[in-house]
Amino acid sequence: MSLYEFPVFKGLSHTDIDNIMNAATRVQADKGTVLMREGETHGDLFFLLRGKVRVTVMSGDKPQELAVIEAPAVLGEMEYLTRAGRAASVSAVEAVECLKLAAEEIDRRIKDGDAGTLKVFFNISRVLASRLSAMNRRIAEIAAGAPAKGDELKAFQQMLLSDWSF
Repeated sequence: MSLYEFPVFKGLSHTDIDNIMNAATRVQADKGTVLMREGETHGDLFFLLRGKVRVTVMSGDKPQELAVIEAPAVLGEMEYLTRAGRAASVSAVEAVECLKLAAEEIDRRIKDGDAGTLKVFFNISRVLASRLSAMNRRIAEIAAGAPAKGDELKAFQQMLLSDWSF
């Protein structure tokens, strides 16, 4: 896939994409390399161009796999937006190639009103909204199948939908 076909760049001109990517650093990582660690707070955004990564969170004292993500994908968007620390760890399942855009560069571009960067984050917000919608459906399925824990899940869902604090 060409960089210009990357889904997060939908609606951007080639010039907009080139502008953003010229500010990024190319990262190549071997299988097993950790690209992001749960809890880290640096906000850099990764554009996964080639390969697969594993997303895990710590559950007790062992990692729990959430997903295996294939290129093309954006990684680190939640931590950039919240600045609350990485929600998960990401490691290479196979050799990967990424472009890393530093949080400071993103901040500068947004402050300057860079249209390309703003469009990228509009596209990212669509993906996050889609993930939330899927999670809502899954919570409803779980609640319907587990009446004893249904109230607990409904309370959790209500918290997710009503907490607009930053």
